[in-house]
Amino acid sequence: MTVAVRGNAANTWIYDTGSSHHLTPDLDSLTNYHKLAPHEYYIYGTSEGTTATAKSASYTTIYLESPTGKPTALKIKAYYQPNLKYGLLSADRLRTDFNLYGTTKDLTLRDLDTDQTAGYLQISKNITFIRLTEPNRIAAAAPTLNPLLLHRRLGHTGSHNIKLQNHEKFDCEACRLAKAKHLVSRDPISRTADPTELWHTDVQAVTPTGYGGIKYYLIMINNATRLTRIALLHTKAEASQELIKMNSQHKNLVSRYPAA
Repeated sequence: MTVAVRGNAANTWIYDTGSSHHLTPDLDSLTNYHKLAPHEYYIYGTSEGTTATAKSASYTTIYLESPTGKPTALKIKAYYQPNLKYGLLSADRLRTDFNLYGTTKDLTLRDLDTDQTAGYLQISKNITFIRLTEPNRIAAAAPTLNPLLLHRRLGHTGSHNIKLQNHEKFDCEACRLAKAKHLVSRDPISRTADPTELWHTDVQAVTPTGYGGIKYYLIMINNATRLTRIALLHTKAEASQELIKMNSQHKNLVSRYPAA
């Protein structure tokens, strides 16, 4: 059985030997978040003897502490469950997807074939947690991760990474405000000075809540023509899917993606 714990969502993971899939309450860490069809729901048992249902899923990357000091990155599919206090990292999925197993004998995560240590566990209040690196240590371990690359691949990188890389002349206001957190494209996006290829986007709140539970709208404006597109959203997380849709439609119309 998985452990049902109520509280605030946190990017902290329990090494869970009872769940078949990963579960997380941390929506902000998820990329390409999407709701599932009813036949795709993950229904699981809890320690209280009841069942719970996760109705959406996405991907996230966790970084394990390792003996080398270099973070071990694991990209995992996780079901979103806001009622959990901690993420539940499925031991079965770790074994199947990454060939890793955990042992409480020496509190390590090891490779099934070589038995080499890939990460560490720790026990607190009789619960086994995964030891992860801190965000600033991850950034420090990857000095080549420049803001322009993050801007192209992730969205808006945030002032922390700009300062970390000493890119004080990086000229994107939204990057400094870190408005976007979700991955919208893994393809490189070309730079351009052509105003017809540039789009400006933002997410605004709807007050009061609109018909059907609409709480936000995504506005997309072409720099030259001022052509405006609007997408209605129930959550901010839906903005990434709308941007992906817009990128795809733009390429179908003009045979190229919008530029950065």
